[in-house]
Amino acid sequence: DRLSDALHDRLTQRFVDKSTAHLMMKLKDTPDLMAAVTASGDVVVEGHPVGHLKGFLFDAGGANGDAAGKAIAAAAGRALKGEFRRRVQALEQAADTNIALAPLDGRDAGTILWGGVPVGRLVKGAALLRPAVRVTASDLLDAQGRDRVVKRLERWVADHLAQLFRDLLALDKAALTGPAKGLAFRLREAHGSLPRVAVDDQLALIAKEARRDLRAAGIRIGRETVFLPALVRPAPAAMRGFLWCLAEGRRPVPPPLPGRVSLPAGRLPGNYWEQVGFRRFGKIALRIDMVERIAAKAWEMAKPGGKAGFEISPDLLSLAGCTTADMAQILRGLGFKGREVEGVLRFRPAARRDAHNAPAGSGKAKGRAKAKTPAPPAGPKVDPHSPFAKLKDLVLS
Repeated sequence: DRLSDALHDRLTQRFVDKSTAHLMMKLKDTPDLMAAVTASGDVVVEGHPVGHLKGFLFDAGGANGDAAGKAIAAAAGRALKGEFRRRVQALEQAADTNIALAPLDGRDAGTILWGGVPVGRLVKGAALLRPAVRVTASDLLDAQGRDRVVKRLERWVADHLAQLFRDLLALDKAALTGPAKGLAFRLREAHGSLPRVAVDDQLALIAKEARRDLRAAGIRIGRETVFLPALVRPAPAAMRGFLWCLAEGRRPVPPPLPGRVSLPAGRLPGNYWEQVGFRRFGKIALRIDMVERIAAKAWEMAKPGGKAGFEISPDLLSLAGCTTADMAQILRGLGFKGREVEGVLRFRPAARRDAHNAPAGSGKAKGRAKAKTPAPPAGPKVDPHSPFAKLKDLVLS
């Protein structure tokens, strides 16, 4: 078997050497070589296979030797010019449905596919919701062709993000004024969700009628979070998390699986969890809609308990899908104080708490100064011809 393998290798090398010599002679004789690309992407020059073309990336099949590498590169470079022009034009005319992103939970997260083949990838851009595009192509693709590919992919990415974050875009046309409009601006800055404590002063300035306008615009003002529920859905939440990783220069993190309401927080910071629709409480991260349900349930349980407080119930554990120790951490983060009473850990509201933690109908916090809502700063100048122009109001942070 070893003899057979060695013989096969020698014969293969002899064939490669002979093919390389033939190509080098042809290159000297004429600049025009007969070449073709098969349906499967194999590149054949003068009857000799010289490599494989996948999208705009040419693979010479590992021929890196001086003579072979130079001959194949030269032959492919001359022969593929026409094929690259054809493919660039085909990409420009391709329907958006033929372009897609690789799944964000896989090793190819951020890769842009055309017909299932990688042609580019998302990289850190000017802002979180405005990533840049890098073409996946050989040096054989000239600068003009590369530029045309980038523009087409940028246009697709801009349209894709505009659709994914359409509820944020819709805030621009919402009938909001004064402090309510300022709150919507803050929400756009945060890409769809932020802790209520961060905007409590601003919320105190918003009248009841304006709050109805906010609800009509899709904004939910919870006990703990102000957010757009539509952006907590798996697809936009996963994209927010991925883009956050790009903007922070971090390796992409697989998004939470749909249906999960709590996860180990690990070493990921609170800002990441906020982007994927979760809130971090110590060692556990809890989905923000579930934070609202648990906060409401805890305040309901606190009423009859009085000073004695309440125990962590099976209902609370079931809502969060977590351990008793994790729930204790969550309750403390929600403004409750835990202490042992006759060997049982009981919780009651902390003596001092923010207005946003108080039960509904308890009134405004006393002594809170009313601050004027600052006017939104002017956004950065955006080229109106850029494919990302429609996203300019989404990328102010």
